Amino acid sequence: MSDVIVWLVRHGETVWNAEHKISGWIDVELSERGVQMARDLRPRLEPEQFDGVWSSDLQRAIHTGELAYRRPEKQDQRLRELDFGPLEGENWLTIPADHQKDVVDFCEHCTRGGEKISAFEERVTSFLDQLPPGRHLLFVHAGVIRVALRRVQADNFLPPTSVAIVNWSKGKLIELRLPPEMGA
Repeated sequence: MSDVIVWLVRHGETVWNAEHKISGWIDVELSERGVQMARDLRPRLEPEQFDGVWSSDLQRAIHTGELAYRRPEKQDQRLRELDFGPLEGENWLTIPADHQKDVVDFCEHCTRGGEKISAFEERVTSFLDQLPPGRHLLFVHAGVIRVALRRVQADNFLPPTSVAIVNWSKGKLIELRLPPEMGA
């Protein structure tokens, strides 16, 4: 196989996701619901074979991998979520609406003191571009998946334990799978 096929799995719900708090680089644990979401994903991933299993170095991604498939063989900091700077720990619902829109729209300076979107995209794509041909399973974060989907012209924000499958070498979205509780 000469193509790079990447399965991007968003980590399960965290305690901060449930409270509408922004996590970014803060190492927040999975909630009880997030643990169950990851376990529920196992029957969908277990039959699949991958040449590499990777994750962000944050525990919510590693733990999701352990529960949904197996412990990722390697962790890489380039697969971390966007660094939201001073917004980390803040409640999403208390941020002014215009600032929320900037973050959702992925504007260049949306994090105001955090990581620039261009630097984030460069960080994530530098990891994806170095993957060898084959099938790769990545346990990552919403922003990382969004970077990959934007590259294949399929920008989308996915809920926890969603799976996006892309042919990275051809720049093509293959499939989006939503969590079972969303009817997928």
